[in-house]
Amino acid sequence: MTIKLGLMGFGNIGRKLYSESLKNNNIEISAISDIGDPEILEYLLKTEFENTRDVSLDSNYLISTNYRSRILSAFTPGEMTWDLFDVDFVVDATGKFDSPEHMDSHLNAGAKRVIISTLPSESIDRLVVFGINQDSINLEDRKISAGSSTLNALAHLLNSLLPFGIESINMTTIHSYTSDQSLQDTVGVDFRCSRSASENIIPNNSEAEKWIIKLFPELTDKINCNALNVPVQKGSMLDLSIAF
Repeated sequence: MTIKLGLMGFGNIGRKLYSESLKNNNIEISAISDIGDPEILEYLLKTEFENTRDVSLDSNYLISTNYRSRILSAFTPGEMTWDLFDVDFVVDATGKFDSPEHMDSHLNAGAKRVIISTLPSESIDRLVVFGINQDSINLEDRKISAGSSTLNALAHLLNSLLPFGIESINMTTIHSYTSDQSLQDTVGVDFRCSRSASENIIPNNSEAEKWIIKLFPELTDKINCNALNVPVQKGSMLDLSIAF
């Protein structure tokens, strides 16, 4: 049985998902939504992954040996017409549309289920960390989060240490700068966002604490999480102090 995906956002995560789908004959990406120029999207895809070198662009279609993907341009989830492509899942890989209302917009546009590649802003049907609680998914779950890189790494570490009796946790994630940061000093939404990402270590907020407690309620009032964005292009590291 082929699973049809709709993909919103063709950045690092979206392109990686496309590359991985070519290795699985049971997955087809039917439609891709991104505001970028299709020729540039094709170029970035083919230069990043070896198994995409034979992918070609024909008008508004990305064509591989496995399937054809229609490229569409939509700024917000509600602008997409997923029902025209009969997709089983929409993967929102933008990292921006993280609210239940955004996910509802995908569902109202014809998606059967929505998976976001970041932490949700509010409670949704299911937060899934593979290897921890994927068996908890049920047929009624339509709005799903795959968590963040920090949450996935932290959850697996804590899951293995919980049997030893944790008294307190302090975690700092040291993360590469992200696409919403400016490389030069410029006026941003706040003082921190106004500083150059390529020259500064910038404190940031971490939502991991809230969602770790939902995964492991026994850690309520025992965990504190912080974040730093550092001037490297890729990578993330956790600094973890635990008292038993």
